Amino acid sequence: MRIIGGKHRSKKLIYHKSKDTRPTSDAVREAVFNMLFNVNDYLVLDLFAGVGSYGLESLSRGAKLVYFNDIKRQNIFLVKDNLKSLKEESNAVILNLDYQKAINNLASENIKFDLIFIDPPYYQNYYETILKELPKISNENTKVVIEIDKHLDINNYLDQDKIINNKVYGKKRILITYI
Repeated sequence: MRIIGGKHRSKKLIYHKSKDTRPTSDAVREAVFNMLFNVNDYLVLDLFAGVGSYGLESLSRGAKLVYFNDIKRQNIFLVKDNLKSLKEESNAVILNLDYQKAINNLASENIKFDLIFIDPPYYQNYYETILKELPKISNENTKVVIEIDKHLDINNYLDQDKIINNKVYGKKRILITYI
């Protein structure tokens, strides 16, 4: 796994696979960032960071600051190691919280994101709760990238008129929507 574009292009990332962590492939990440076009100066949240590939790719492509959150300490260590290897520690905030606590803490600090990545473990159905809570930390133009199992239907939780992209890649589906 590596950074696909931007100033850190081709730099390798430290990662591990487990039932809880499935790093997004380089090809899928590249497709996502091609759909997003530009993340320059964005404030980004990688809510279920895992190894941090979405947030790290955002930093490489010009995001001004990325908040990485993951409940698992081992994933937080991986994010820190990857940030250190890219010399991006000063452009990141790391949270080791349950996603609901993370959202509530960020909302209490009145932080509003331009881009939010949601990629929880597939066997957990957090989507309804997350999508109801996101307006607390979103501005009117916030884009949300949702990675889900291709068979999971979350259409009831989304405003269909706000969906920008909906593509299937192997076993996963990527939805990009406005909140």
